[in-house]
Amino acid sequence: MTENQLKDQLQSAGFAATKKSEHFYQAKSRLLNAATEYLLSVGLANWSYRGCSRALGVSSNTLNYYFKSKDFLLAEILESMRSRDLPLLDKFKEIEIDQFMELALALWDSISDVKQFPLGMAQFELYALAMRSPDKYAAVMESEQLWIDGIKAVLKQEDYPEGELASAARLILWTYRGLYLSLLASDHTQASKDRARLAFKELVRLVVAQFPKAAQA
Repeated sequence: MTENQLKDQLQSAGFAATKKSEHFYQAKSRLLNAATEYLLSVGLANWSYRGCSRALGVSSNTLNYYFKSKDFLLAEILESMRSRDLPLLDKFKEIEIDQFMELALALWDSISDVKQFPLGMAQFELYALAMRSPDKYAAVMESEQLWIDGIKAVLKQEDYPEGELASAARLILWTYRGLYLSLLASDHTQASKDRARLAFKELVRLVVAQFPKAAQA
């Protein structure tokens, strides 16, 4: 075999490996999206590895091939759900302070749509699992820290006092979470939604009032 023939063979093998890798990740992505939607449709309490494989039309061995285990699959589903939400915070970095309330309420209206409730319920179910098994579901707490860091970045842009950023971010996140949990546990009537929205609006008003930029306006 000549040197050029050897180079061609190696390049061909590398190309085949790349194509195989692309196929693997494309198939894994499709399965992950389907597994996430399945969890949202049945809830975590009714979710099982075997039931998920049946719903997706694949064997448990196939899920093992792409995700290794039930816990790894749940971790990737959590990451998938987190990736849907966190980019929302970036929108706050692109607006003026007088638009803050309008955007915050628009986002609240979006998540308080009954169609979004399965996602919210699944997230709270994952928090409950993390409370019982913090080491096993460490990714849940990592998600919380990403939210806190994201809120801190928004507050910092508005010149919020540096020493109070972390505490303020936690207060905002935890208060929002309490409001949303109360909404999920309500009777889902328009009156319940209106009460939750007014409470959230008051939270945002109190936060914005602390912005130095708002005091100077």
